[in-house]
Amino acid sequence: MSASEQNLQIRAQSKRPSESICANPQANSTHDTAGDLLAQLDQTRDDLADLLLEIDHIELQVNPQILNDYNVKIACFENDLLKAEIEVRRAKRNSPSLRLRSTAAKASPPKLSKSSSKGILGMGGATERARPNLP
Repeated sequence: MSASEQNLQIRAQSKRPSESICANPQANSTHDTAGDLLAQLDQTRDDLADLLLEIDHIELQVNPQILNDYNVKIACFENDLLKAEIEVRRAKRNSPSLRLRSTAAKASPPKLSKSSSKGILGMGGATERARPNLP
């Protein structure tokens, strides 16, 4: 038996006979409506208590279990991934060949001299042949 049913039985037993029988029929309908409202109020309180218990169960049991499962099944792989990324960064930082490449990439490109602009075998390119010699 739920708490609301017990409350209704206690209220029904505590009523005096003169309260339930009224000369005015409109007063009886008001009394019935009040009883219905009390029953609805008790039902609402029970529903609210059930919802609060369910929220507590989720917050205190379900969520920690999900977090634990995540930490055991997935977070260990994330940790390994982060360690591997750190090792790659460390290897890049300590590698002399990569250091030379990054230094060369940062330096400005070399300037071409006139002798190097003549093309293969020093014969000159098509642009030099088409250009007339100006004094």
